Amino acid sequence: MIKHSLVFLLMIIFLTAQTPTDSLPAVRPDTTPTAQGEAGEFFDYRLDMEALQQQVDSLKAIVKVYQKKNTMPPVDKKLLDLIPIPENQQRIILQNGTVVVGTITGESAEEISLQTSLGRLVIRRDLVVRVDENYGVHAQVEIIGEPQVDVYPRYEIVRGTVRNTGEKRADFVRVIADLWTGTTTSAGRDSSFVAGRKIKFESGVITDTSLEPGATADFIVRVPILPGKEVEYRTQSVRWIETK
Repeated sequence: MIKHSLVFLLMIIFLTAQTPTDSLPAVRPDTTPTAQGEAGEFFDYRLDMEALQQQVDSLKAIVKVYQKKNTMPPVDKKLLDLIPIPENQQRIILQNGTVVVGTITGESAEEISLQTSLGRLVIRRDLVVRVDENYGVHAQVEIIGEPQVDVYPRYEIVRGTVRNTGEKRADFVRVIADLWTGTTTSAGRDSSFVAGRKIKFESGVITDTSLEPGATADFIVRVPILPGKEVEYRTQSVRWIETK
């Protein structure tokens, strides 16, 4: 009996040495909400969590709706006309009625890069219905008549004349020539600046691609034909900006 008591006492001493009292976690005060009384406030945490969950569910629903909107909403032209538009911009009309206004910074057979007040946009060319040049400014450059087209096995030469029918000078006037297949896919594209008036700008840059109001200028564009493509029809467009 004494032997068993000694063994039990040694076990208690061993456990006490292995588990010091200073390693035990501190006792935390009881924060359980109590019933409303004169000395304190009552908070219904359950109701607060329910309201928070409802807000989270509402945000999830909004995000789902936003993700389904993969295109920009149409803009009423009457509202658009009331907005002041900076100079040197184009207006692009998309198939769904969306109107995008900005400055074209790059083009390819598949897409158009546009700098807008909200940032840079890249628009698929097959979604574009029309591009209105220099929307909101007074320079207007147009191609006069039908350009002359010389067809060769691997390229085409497009020649013609443009005129500034607007009220302001157009600078860096450039003609873009497109070749198309019978299935409306690109068969080739290139561009060239016109031979216009020589101008020295405030920045010191000198160019001979400007057109004063009423002035005309000639252009020549050599368009390589993409390998394996058969040209069915051709289109031309004009780009320009206004500078000081």
